[in-house]
Amino acid sequence: LTTYAPSWKNSQTVRYIAIKNKDLKNKIAAECLNGFAWNKNIIDSANVLMIELTINNISGYDNDKTATTNKGSHWQSFDAGLFAQTFCLAAHNLGIGSVIMGIFDENSVKQEPVLAKTDANDNTNNAVFENKFEKDKCVNVMHIVFLNYH
Repeated sequence: LTTYAPSWKNSQTVRYIAIKNKDLKNKIAAECLNGFAWNKNIIDSANVLMIELTINNISGYDNDKTATTNKGSHWQSFDAGLFAQTFCLAAHNLGIGSVIMGIFDENSVKQEPVLAKTDANDNTNNAVFENKFEKDKCVNVMHIVFLNYH
């Protein structure tokens, strides 16, 4: 459903990685949340942790990589918010609870091995990609979404 979320020039730059592995969820909860205990407790109870990524320098930019408006890269954050909202509304429609978490250390999350396999050029919105990306140049971790279902 998130592929129908509006985005800058329909660029669809948001990607998701689903983390079901309890050890990896616990590691992210322990090491990547800037000590924010509330988010740690939420992750500890989550069935699935979704990492929302965006590809840099597309939303808000022309093909030659110049900013189309004075907002520059802020369109990327706007698009990520639209996708996160659409994702959470779709989850709610299926009876799945969700929480968008913004307090986390992006650089620490990016170091997790599952993120090192993300291909910023994959346009399919699949959860896991196979190729490497240049972490600091191509992708930002925008949100962490917890999903809890019964």
